[in-house]
Amino acid sequence: MQIKKALSFAAIAIMLASCSTNEDFLQQENLEGTPMTFNVGVNDMVTRAGYNNSETPSYFFINIDQEGTNYDYNNVLMRKQSDGSYAPVDVSLVWGPSKNNLNIQAYFLGNHNLSENYIDASFSNKFKDEDYLGASSAVSGDISISGSSVNIRFRHLLCKMDVTFEWGEEFKDISNKTYSAMVKGVGISGFIDFNTGTITVGSESNGISPYGEAMSEYTTTNTKEFIFFPGHENPRIEIYATINNNEYRNFEVALPVPAGGFKQGNLYKMNVCIGGNSAKVNNLSVSAWNDIDNNGDFVIE
Repeated sequence: MQIKKALSFAAIAIMLASCSTNEDFLQQENLEGTPMTFNVGVNDMVTRAGYNNSETPSYFFINIDQEGTNYDYNNVLMRKQSDGSYAPVDVSLVWGPSKNNLNIQAYFLGNHNLSENYIDASFSNKFKDEDYLGASSAVSGDISISGSSVNIRFRHLLCKMDVTFEWGEEFKDISNKTYSAMVKGVGISGFIDFNTGTITVGSESNGISPYGEAMSEYTTTNTKEFIFFPGHENPRIEIYATINNNEYRNFEVALPVPAGGFKQGNLYKMNVCIGGNSAKVNNLSVSAWNDIDNNGDFVIE
């Protein structure tokens, strides 16, 4: 009899534990009417310009389609709070009866929202304004759900190029020298597919200015950073050098194009040597913005 009682109590305990586990599971999944919270990160950049995981944009826009429910939200402005979290503006975002069949799209596109798919940029030396970001639940790794939280991992949508300029031997002993540079023939606008974040290039640039500190008379190298849309037509760098305030040199350097063209989210690095009669390109490489150690060589078309 003692053994039977012990077995009975054990069975009851197992049943109670099972019920408790199921109840916890149902409470976690059945979140209808519960406010959504948001955790936001950005794939790290390898240089100072633009957003990264510790510095996210002050706002972004989001679309949320909870299929088969009335809990759908379009083009909602999400504003960054003082504690670093994000909250919707003028609307409450809540969960529907199920987290299945969710379609979420989140984008930072400068002055653009999600009402139209044509986007462009001014490229006015405000790098964070032009560092367009995107995430979609249709793309693996972009968006995940944990409890009542939506975890957003933004990808960089445009291309980035770091150009290190160096004075040639004929200029290294001259202290009074300056230069400026512009990238031309790369994309400045495009059409975006919000489901995937893919951008089809619209038009090409007649001049994008870089971000970076001016080269002082005490330095022989200087790195400038450019952000641009994927796509190209006769891509090139134009360099305007001034020597001793009265000697002017203008150079045009063709940009080698990787096979398949410039890709979204890639960082392109190159060195340019400014000589007496010409400028030349060397040391070309390409990597992901968030993976500086995975370098590969340019493939020249």
